[in-house]
Amino acid sequence: MKRDLFYLDSYIIQKDMRIRLPKAAAKNLGLECGKSLLEVYVDKENNQIVLKVADDNSQEDSNS
Repeated sequence: MKRDLFYLDSYIIQKDMRIRLPKAAAKNLGLECGKSLLEVYVDKENNQIVLKVADDNSQEDSNS
C-alpha cells in the first residue's frame, strides 16, 4: 500500500491527551467540526498514528 504523506504542522499533546488538527487538514478534507468522524490507527512498524476520515457507513454504525 503506497501512502502519499505530506507534512502540515506539529503540536504538543495536551495534558488531557487532546491533539489539535491543523485547519489546513480539516479544510482540505472537507471536515465539519462536531460532525465529521475520524478513525484512529496505529502503525507500530513505522511508529505512526494515522487519522482517516470515516466512511458514511462507519459513522452511522458508531452513532447507533
